[in-house]
Amino acid sequence: MFARLLLLMTVVPALELYLLIHIGGLLGPAQTVLLIIVTGAAGAALAKREGIGVIRQLQQDTLSGLPPANRLVEGILVLVGGVLLITPGVLTDLLGFALIIPLTRRWLAPRVKDQVARRVTGMPGVRFEAPRAGPAVEQTRDHFRHPIA
Repeated sequence: MFARLLLLMTVVPALELYLLIHIGGLLGPAQTVLLIIVTGAAGAALAKREGIGVIRQLQQDTLSGLPPANRLVEGILVLVGGVLLITPGVLTDLLGFALIIPLTRRWLAPRVKDQVARRVTGMPGVRFEAPRAGPAVEQTRDHFRHPIA
């Protein structure tokens, strides 16, 4: 766990800085800053559009009675992708676009969901099973089965 955190907090930003300095040497400082601003703005707009699309699809799936898990994971991937696109950097932009673009997002979502389910399943008190009706639904069913005269 510590090694991953160290990698995330030191190596990735150092690599991002190296790439930005290298790109700045090729394009120039003003163009590099402009590139960072444009990718951030484009990423935010794309994340908004795709996020709204995921919400609409989630609503349609829910009305059709389909389980929402993959769409919820897609929504989280769009959110994370948007944050990565707003963060300055080349690698974060590439990963952010990969999380937002529908083709890669739809490929990743079930895999992420399965990975999370495998990790959570081993936790005590956590069960994955078909949803059951709550007490209010059961009281309503009982009322219609045995109406009061």
